[in-house]
Amino acid sequence: MKYDVNYIASACGVYKNSIINYIKYCVEYGIEVPQPIPYQSSKYIFTKEDADKIIEMFKNKKHGEMAEYNYKHCWGKKIRDKYPRNI
Repeated sequence: MKYDVNYIASACGVYKNSIINYIKYCVEYGIEVPQPIPYQSSKYIFTKEDADKIIEMFKNKKHGEMAEYNYKHCWGKKIRDKYPRNI
């Protein structure tokens, strides 16, 4: 059976965009993430085992782990200018 991002998001208690951004974060930072089933109508269709692995990975991520990714990709320019990073 095939499982999509909506299944993973409902199991984690978040919106589907949070899961999509988490998968993109894992790819960008070189974290091993299960690959979706190829040649599907949606880009994010997984098997049951892969979906369960993504659920575990998402639930066990550290607090603030995605902060830099979210700052770069999820915040708009107006917000980044208003709240600059002090690194």
